Amino acid sequence: MSDSDSNGTTSTENPCVPARPKGRGKGRRQTGHMPKSSAKAKAAKSSKSLKAQMSQMKKQSCQSLKPSFVPEDQCDSTETSESEESKRIQMAEKAWNTKKSGNKIMERSDDDIQNLTFDCINQGRPKTSSLGDVVSWLLENVVTQDEMQRVTDASEGFTCKIGEFCAGMATGSFCSKIISDVIFQMCGNRISLDTVLVSEMVKWKMDVCKTVCHACGDTPKFVCRTGDEAKEAIPVTCQWVVAAIECDDISSCSTTPKSVLDESGKSGRSFIELLQYIEKVSPRPKVIMLECVSGLMKNRQSVGEKGTQVVTEKLEMLGYVGSWRTLNSLHFFVPHSRTRAYGCFLYVSSFDDALKLQSMTMLEAIWKFVGRCQSNSPESLETLLLRSGLMDSSNVEAKKRKTLPNPSTVDSKWKKEHADFREKHHLQSDDNLSDVAKQILLDVGSFVLPLTPREAELSALGVTKTLLENPGCRVMVGDIGNSIRFCKFRHQVHPCLLPSEKYLYVLNGKAVLNNHSSLVPFALQSFGKNEVLKMGLEDLPLKQARDLCGNSFTGSVAASLMLAILIEYFLKQ
Repeated sequence: MSDSDSNGTTSTENPCVPARPKGRGKGRRQTGHMPKSSAKAKAAKSSKSLKAQMSQMKKQSCQSLKPSFVPEDQCDSTETSESEESKRIQMAEKAWNTKKSGNKIMERSDDDIQNLTFDCINQGRPKTSSLGDVVSWLLENVVTQDEMQRVTDASEGFTCKIGEFCAGMATGSFCSKIISDVIFQMCGNRISLDTVLVSEMVKWKMDVCKTVCHACGDTPKFVCRTGDEAKEAIPVTCQWVVAAIECDDISSCSTTPKSVLDESGKSGRSFIELLQYIEKVSPRPKVIMLECVSGLMKNRQSVGEKGTQVVTEKLEMLGYVGSWRTLNSLHFFVPHSRTRAYGCFLYVSSFDDALKLQSMTMLEAIWKFVGRCQSNSPESLETLLLRSGLMDSSNVEAKKRKTLPNPSTVDSKWKKEHADFREKHHLQSDDNLSDVAKQILLDVGSFVLPLTPREAELSALGVTKTLLENPGCRVMVGDIGNSIRFCKFRHQVHPCLLPSEKYLYVLNGKAVLNNHSSLVPFALQSFGKNEVLKMGLEDLPLKQARDLCGNSFTGSVAASLMLAILIEYFLKQ
């Protein structure tokens, strides 16, 4: 963080710079009989040089970024107990971070990350967006010779212990195993990334985590809540935390928005319990990798906070330096538009300028590596859907209703919206509909497609509009659970996967619902058939697969960030 005050000048005073050694020590011998005033000037010059380097790094790493200022007293928290280590770190940080106007937290919006990294985005792509193909392609095409040498030179006994919190389906654990396996295949060098602790509140998701960890060869301790482990006398230690902050109270779809520090909500509880674990465990994890919905990056007026600033401040109090980026899975080879906030935090033993600068340098190297992993050439949506078995079996025949709805209770609002849509796009007559749209209506009428009258007409109109705008497109997907004002049929990118949303797919003139293949939601999260088999989840019901994949990390994004942390941090130690 910059030490510049509000008028742009840089202070040369730094209470964390150690005093000059006295007596006949090494530091004294190097200075000889330097006059006292000269020694002070040299110390001030050295401190100023470090500050100048840190300020320059901020300028280089935050091009096109809009800094926001966080008042120092915005987030005083008493949610976690204060150990002596925390008190020492907080005092050191307060001394180091004395400013007139507060702390500057630099973050990137979704547009910023595209502008920042697009000049280094790859033109190529792996054979598929499946995780194994992605990791192999990154190691072959993105990792430099020097970085690959670092991987090759890693000792055979290199081990890193991982703790995964709010684990979902243990994506972090599985990604680490794929990275380890691919490195072994390419270099013959076994890097052990072992999961030792997993927390997950939902029982059936905990069973999924156990299945995945068992398939990966891990035998971690499983706990229902992160706070349960924080209450242990000696919690399980790990070097690398991979955690999700629950999105329930942060998402823009939430009807009960709450602060990320509000323990009465799922989001606040998941983060506060993570803080309690980090506060209690000794030694503390070296790296914390966080994921949440992109709403965490926004100023939410309903709760009066910007979540990422609050999280950053709390972790700084525990001795961590970190930053955030918004990353879209579409830029990581998957034809799926899914933007999430990712944070990376490194533990600093003290808030000395030199150590702070070193950590900031490593953070910038990590994010630059992630930027190099991005591509503007995702796998085609058609290929992904076909290899995921969407067309392997026809739709289950729709059953006739036993009773017809009472006409007096039918909501006519959607009919008015559809009539307005028809008039706007000159589709008043069904004769103006496309052949695919007419077939959709016939399939619904013959009980081949299980759609309601509203969904059937919406699908026909949406498909026709898309074909008029994009003649000849062979694949479309629409979220037909929405009204016609918000439903859009996309032909290149799958809309953000939501667990409860209903999607209609059109491939090569045939319309289908995905009511049988759990491979589709997994593929949209970068897990192909081989990965699903390796995870032991091939028999997972479609409903649960949609729930997991609609709330979990995207594999290719998580793997890119984890590979960056491994190469630019752990293997540099």
